[in-house]
Amino acid sequence: MRGACLTTDNLQRRGWQMASICHLCANDGESCSHIFHDSDHLCATIVEEWEAWKAAGLLCEIEARSPISIGIS
Repeated sequence: MRGACLTTDNLQRRGWQMASICHLCANDGESCSHIFHDSDHLCATIVEEWEAWKAAGLLCEIEARSPISIGIS
């Protein structure tokens, strides 16, 4: 089910006109790989949030894996 993530890159391919930025970190172009698993350009906001949830113990009921290790593509 590739291309199902409604990120700016996929919406632009479908004809939507919008800025080509990540609306979470305002840096890189938003894409599924930027949000979930691109180790070189992973969204800084996602990493910070993930670490905060882990530190607060809010991930205790699920296996705590980083978005990078999930390997969503």
